[in-house]
Amino acid sequence: MGLISDGTTIFDAGALDSGIAKGAMTFIKKLTADGSGTTLSFVHGSSNVVLDSTYKEYVFIFKDIHHSEADRNLSFNLSINSGSNYNVAKTTTFFYATHGEDDGGGAIEYRTGTDLAQGTGVQPMMQGIKGDNDSSGAGYMHLFNPGSTTFVKHFIINSS
Repeated sequence: MGLISDGTTIFDAGALDSGIAKGAMTFIKKLTADGSGTTLSFVHGSSNVVLDSTYKEYVFIFKDIHHSEADRNLSFNLSINSGSNYNVAKTTTFFYATHGEDDGGGAIEYRTGTDLAQGTGVQPMMQGIKGDNDSSGAGYMHLFNPGSTTFVKHFIINSS
């Protein structure tokens, strides 16, 4: 039995079709913040960054996000003109889950105040990062098909 999608064979007799792309992810760029609240930018065409239609999906991994002050946020924005301005309209949904370090008070909430309804502002990826020395944040963002001139650009962020 095979799996066929839109006329293309994906699996046949349990094996991945030879025409389907497979293999390791391609590393593009690593940026490290200096701890001063610096803005980091991935701009297509600068500093060896490829952020176009070369790949259908880009994954940004962020780890050990730590600030010296309490209750800081990690946010992002997008540009369509190589970074001369960051004002791309986004429609987003933001859910926030908590569970205390002391094992108290777990909750999940939908934060309408953090949504963007065709808004051009920054989109928070993590909120309320603590400044304690044992606190940090981590997560990833998937950006799908940024080079498409036909479809909107989707992204998913998962962080803790």
